[in-house]
Amino acid sequence: MLREILTAAFEEQNVVQLVGQCATHAELPGLIDRVQPDVVVAGCDESEVEVLGRQLVESHPWLTLLAVTGDGRCCILFRLTPSVTRLGELSPAGLIDAVRASQQEATHG
Repeated sequence: MLREILTAAFEEQNVVQLVGQCATHAELPGLIDRVQPDVVVAGCDESEVEVLGRQLVESHPWLTLLAVTGDGRCCILFRLTPSVTRLGELSPAGLIDAVRASQQEATHG
């Protein structure tokens, strides 16, 4: 349900376009190679975020990972810069603002 809410919020604001989905983290590298996204939204446990983030950005350094915990109460933004920002509980609009700020920071330093 949270994935659908985030997808709708991002697309409504023309922030990102949904270009693919996968069922497991193991499928992410292949999907990223095929579609070259700027942002990946992934569900995972908080304890998995750093490992998953490092695995993904090691081979895809431009990537931003927005990790959403299983209960949907915590989101974490992970970038290679290195920058890990704990976002906590935010509305979809707050998440969009966080992604925009992260992308602007990466583009404009």
